Amino acid sequence: MPTDVRGMWNQFYTDLSEDYAHTFRDMSEPHKSKTVLFKTLLSLQLLLEVSGYAVADFDLPELDPTMLHESLLENSLIRRELTSYSDSDLAEVVHTEDQLNNEQRAIYDQIVGAVNQPEQGKKLFFIDGPGGTGKSTLLRNILAK
Repeated sequence: MPTDVRGMWNQFYTDLSEDYAHTFRDMSEPHKSKTVLFKTLLSLQLLLEVSGYAVADFDLPELDPTMLHESLLENSLIRRELTSYSDSDLAEVVHTEDQLNNEQRAIYDQIVGAVNQPEQGKKLFFIDGPGGTGKSTLLRNILAK
């Protein structure tokens, strides 16, 4: 691992952020600088995650939590999931969690456990079965969790 990460960041920041600087060239300061910095760090974060690291693991500027939250909401799938369910829908799903059969409960516990402890165990799951076996109920409960 490099010993002077901050020095490398300072040396190559302009090169790393050049595309974002061009994309946001019409934006006014100081928002432009903050956005370019955030987008550059976010790109680096995504690259580091492949190897099991994060920007926070190095002597680098921090990802702005507010901008990170906003960028997640820009993702249409996440936005759709956050806005798709009414309180009564969620209450119904919570109620049906208690009604999972033993097979559903075992699968549910395994998948939720993998999400809650991502550093351990299996990461890819396939749920298959004939119609009427409760796959949709299981998936609704997993997604609601």
